[in-house]
Amino acid sequence: MGFAFGISMGEEYHNLYGGMDYSQSDETDSYFNLYFADMDRAMRRGSRRIFLGQTADEFKLRLGAQPEALYFHARAVNGFLNEGLKSAARWLFPPVKRMGVRNVFRGAAVARG
Repeated sequence: MGFAFGISMGEEYHNLYGGMDYSQSDETDSYFNLYFADMDRAMRRGSRRIFLGQTADEFKLRLGAQPEALYFHARAVNGFLNEGLKSAARWLFPPVKRMGVRNVFRGAAVARG
């Protein structure tokens, strides 16, 4: 149904990629179980820090992680190019879909307070 792989180095584990048959994921919750098993394997091998990719937002929220907005800034040396970047930013960098905070238990939404 799916696979995941990553790289371990010392006490760190970096999950690089996971793939699965998404048509069966809703029934079996295989996406969550796959990543959870990958983390379990990494911790049993001695990893103390685990890094998950940017596309694992839903999984991280279900573990109880707190979302944090990340930013980067670019400034062109040429003034004309700098103004061009500012005006085209909304097309070059579309807004990131914000995900709600989740509980560790499947599907339970967490009230912010």
